[in-house]
Amino acid sequence: MRKEKLVTRTIISTKANVLLYDANTKETREEEFVISGIIKKDVTIQNKVKKILEADGRFSEKVVTVLATESIEALYAITETDFVAHATKYESREALAKALKESGNDVELKTEA
Repeated sequence: MRKEKLVTRTIISTKANVLLYDANTKETREEEFVISGIIKKDVTIQNKVKKILEADGRFSEKVVTVLATESIEALYAITETDFVAHATKYESREALAKALKESGNDVELKTEA
């Protein structure tokens, strides 16, 4: 029996422990957020967490400060068959870049060597 090929990808994210203030309860609490990519600046993490809170409808919660950060690395794998079944096919990298730009998605196109 022939082994099926795998498509693999290492994803690096930033895990941030953030102090939040809830204006409704007048209380602070810590919460952990995982954000895609390596982020070194606290202000960038604060802005991304603010967007996450807003997207979740958590408007009464405000970011006070970033308490700690950690880069986490995870290896993902999927069979080539499953990858093709779930992926969107593009004729070229240029076509993909154009589609991403037109969609308005905040996505970075990286090329692998």
